[in-house]
Amino acid sequence: MPDDPRTAIETRSLPLAALMALAQLPGLRCGALSPLARIAAPESAPDRDALASALQALDGDWAALPAALLDPGLSLGLIVADREDQLLGQYLWPQPQGLGPGFRVGVTRDTLEAQGPLTLEDVELSLLNQLALGSCAEVPPERFELDAAQLWTLLALVDALGTAAALRQAARASGPPTGVAVGDIEAAWNAGIARPNPGWAVSLAALLAPEAVPGDFPALLRGTLKSLQEAGLVVVLEAAPGDPLGDLVLPDAGLDLLCRGLANGGIAFGLARSERVSAERVETTCIAGWRTPGGIVVAELSALAQGRAELLVTGPSYCAQLLGELLGTSGLPEGTAIPGTAAPSPADLLGLLGPPAAAAVPHCSHCGATVRAGARFCAQCGKAL
Repeated sequence: MPDDPRTAIETRSLPLAALMALAQLPGLRCGALSPLARIAAPESAPDRDALASALQALDGDWAALPAALLDPGLSLGLIVADREDQLLGQYLWPQPQGLGPGFRVGVTRDTLEAQGPLTLEDVELSLLNQLALGSCAEVPPERFELDAAQLWTLLALVDALGTAAALRQAARASGPPTGVAVGDIEAAWNAGIARPNPGWAVSLAALLAPEAVPGDFPALLRGTLKSLQEAGLVVVLEAAPGDPLGDLVLPDAGLDLLCRGLANGGIAFGLARSERVSAERVETTCIAGWRTPGGIVVAELSALAQGRAELLVTGPSYCAQLLGELLGTSGLPEGTAIPGTAAPSPADLLGLLGPPAAAAVPHCSHCGATVRAGARFCAQCGKAL
């Protein structure tokens, strides 16, 4: 995401070997939201000298970076994508509710790139600029209560309609596709899982809520389509005998604008907000959204693992308000204290970073002479070790 022009944002690099040394400091434990527990260790050994150098260079707001990496109080994962380009970012704050300076972090092969300092308002402004909500139609909010299987099926239907629309455009056929076959929906699901691209609906939801992806989607598909038809959300037209395409599925009137709009692409966005509310508990909110000319669609994914989901069709005003609430920009004012353990400063961490312990040198137990590691006999006295 582009930098907010109001903020002087810097970019700093930390070697992964130094981060591994940070994670191994005695008496420290990575918190539940720490990215250090999920960063693959580099081939080189932990570099204590590089860590000491990095800690000595952290001044001003950047002094909060080690605490944000070790035990963040708030983590935001953001995705903004169309079918060609994707922007992904992880943002960390050392304190819950996003108090104090925050940082955007990303990992390359050998380094962690950190951008900062950032506020929640910086992230909100950048996201709104990317979405350009002003170009959307203002429509009254409408909610649809779904179960998890119904939501996954609707997302696969959207992707199948998108594939059909692209094929019609390539063939220079006019008008949107009238519907898609059940097999097309299953193929769109398989492609969204096997070839992740957050510009497509199934992939976006699967990236945001991987633990909720059903493993038996094809087996559930026909039953779920029947329940969606009974709810008045889709129409299933039974095929005539011998029709090679099989049954045809199309969105019903209530979801026609949604499915047609999403099938034409637009801008997809996702937000996963995880906050440490106590030493042992993290609260996570997760949404997927799509900005279309006819309105904005938001899917609440937080309860997918419990079998529930919600779909919201709305306009730019309500969407901007919703994003502000999810990001937490209306939270506690700057400077409000959060109870808990004080975060370690770079000076505290330098104090823990003592010299590495020297490897023990083996000696002969008979004459005391230094012996080669792995030797079976002492070269000085000849006795067995």
